[in-house]
Amino acid sequence: MSVLLLATYDTKQEEADYLIAAFTALGVPVETCDISLLAGGAQWSPEDKIAGMAKATQRAIAEISEKPQTGRRMVVAIGGGTGGQKAIRVLRSLPVAMPKVLVTTLPFDPRYIIADSSIILVPTIADLCGLNATTRAALDQAAAITGGLYFATLPTGPASLAPSVGVTSLGVTGPGTDVLCDRLRQDGDEVTVFHANGFGGAAFSRWAKSGAFKYVVDYTPHELTRCYVAGVHADMPDRFTSTEHIPRVVLPGGVNFIGMGEPALMPEAYQAREHYAHSKLFTHEQCSEG
Repeated sequence: MSVLLLATYDTKQEEADYLIAAFTALGVPVETCDISLLAGGAQWSPEDKIAGMAKATQRAIAEISEKPQTGRRMVVAIGGGTGGQKAIRVLRSLPVAMPKVLVTTLPFDPRYIIADSSIILVPTIADLCGLNATTRAALDQAAAITGGLYFATLPTGPASLAPSVGVTSLGVTGPGTDVLCDRLRQDGDEVTVFHANGFGGAAFSRWAKSGAFKYVVDYTPHELTRCYVAGVHADMPDRFTSTEHIPRVVLPGGVNFIGMGEPALMPEAYQAREHYAHSKLFTHEQCSEG
């Protein structure tokens, strides 16, 4: 069983070599996949850069799919701003249950991209521009995480997507979903709860399509307002269609408000409306009756 290391080897060869040596020292076999842009030093236009990122991503996905994944234990990726975004897209294409680690400078909000994927993030703090005490520490931590996962026998055995009851919840609907979940568990059901905060719904959709649920109680379709009116959310085009193939109950929890970001960053039109500061980062905007 091997670990696949994704990296932009044209710009991160030194860091990749360091991580490969760390894996080898731990007794972890490594295979590699290059997600470089292969620009050859050319200065690309913004359009060409975006197209090149997509091409590199698809090239890596195609290369990985040609190799049998039955012999692959997990995937680790190294990336800065551009490389990190390409790496995440490749990681998202892999099986849900496969362990994934991303070592990155993370100069972007990752929630929008990793909302429906199980990816362990290792922040490098300093930029990945050569080895130094800070980047070596981050790479050492990534190697330790990888080694631990590679050799670990998980207490509950291999990851499983055995069908359970999928439930959506938020803090404001928590009292109701807590009672619901307790009753379901008393009846012998396993319950999987998703935070319908504009990001958890993306995971709810992907898990539904993967066969994780025998039925769902969409107690908190709050993301209706985020996706179709306004608010902070990841892309989830099948949020309300992914569960059509199984029994489902839908309740109107959380559809009376819009989930916005920091109060100071909201448009004036929203600041003038009735709202509630859920925290310093999130604001609940009252919806109008219609």
